[in-house]
Amino acid sequence: MVPSNPRGEVDHVSLVTKAYKRYKVFWINLARTSLLSQEDGEDIVHAIVGSLLGRNGLEFESLIHVRNYVARAVLNRAIQIRQRGLRACEFDDEVSQEEAPFEQEAILERQEERSALRVAIAGLTRQDFEIIKLRFYSGLTFAQISSMLDVPVSTLKSREDAAIRRIRKSMQRQYGK
Repeated sequence: MVPSNPRGEVDHVSLVTKAYKRYKVFWINLARTSLLSQEDGEDIVHAIVGSLLGRNGLEFESLIHVRNYVARAVLNRAIQIRQRGLRACEFDDEVSQEEAPFEQEAILERQEERSALRVAIAGLTRQDFEIIKLRFYSGLTFAQISSMLDVPVSTLKSREDAAIRRIRKSMQRQYGK
């Protein structure tokens, strides 16, 4: 049955949320066929579903319609990321000799910060990691995450706050900032 509002119109947020719960693993595995990374696949799926939840004007008639739309979007995004990753290596050699030492210092500093952040995020529980990823990577609101994960908004806010405090504390211990 397709979710509808009291006027009998299709409720697109409920339809997308229901499709996410039903087909999430399918979409992630689809992304993994191109990227070979579970995390990259999850990131792509969350970004696409998040953009659908925040977008008006799309007309989905059924769960199958949502499933197929997201599947195509996941494959396209995975292919784009893979192609960009292959091309990104080509641009590294274009730095001039004068800029090279400064560019390398900046790159090393960013790598250290990212490394510290990865360690801090790895210390989060799976639930907290999921909330942080949906909030900051996918850009979803608390209401959207709440409907996706079936968790009250107040619980999401407190978990996010606690997770951010743990990340900051870990970063301060590791990186000194």
